[in-house]
Amino acid sequence: MERIVFKKSILNRLVEESISSPLEKIYIGLGYKGNSEVLVEVVEECPNIAENPYVSFKADPICLYNVLTRSERRGLQLVVLIHSHPASPKPSYLDLEGMKTWRYPWLIIDSRSGEYAAWILVDGGVKRVEVVLVN
Repeated sequence: MERIVFKKSILNRLVEESISSPLEKIYIGLGYKGNSEVLVEVVEECPNIAENPYVSFKADPICLYNVLTRSERRGLQLVVLIHSHPASPKPSYLDLEGMKTWRYPWLIIDSRSGEYAAWILVDGGVKRVEVVLVN
């Protein structure tokens, strides 16, 4: 996985929503996988049902199931997991644990500054993934 391609309008909306929320936000990026990149076509939000959603996240499993079911009907795949947290856009310890289960690229948005970065777990370590914006 070399890069994630987002429509600029989609990523800008996610950043704006993340900055305006005191809670960690959770989004599911759906689209298409290529050899070295993924193309994000649609992003859907799921409620954060974590015990303390101000500092951690847990996607509502019913929402996640529904998003994945709808994506299959549309011929889309889960291609990136997106969440915000009030810190630099680097994976936290909990994120790293989640990445072991959810082996997709993770895009993290700093809900204080709007800065974002994408990561993927490779050979037990994390590797940064380029984020490309298109019109």
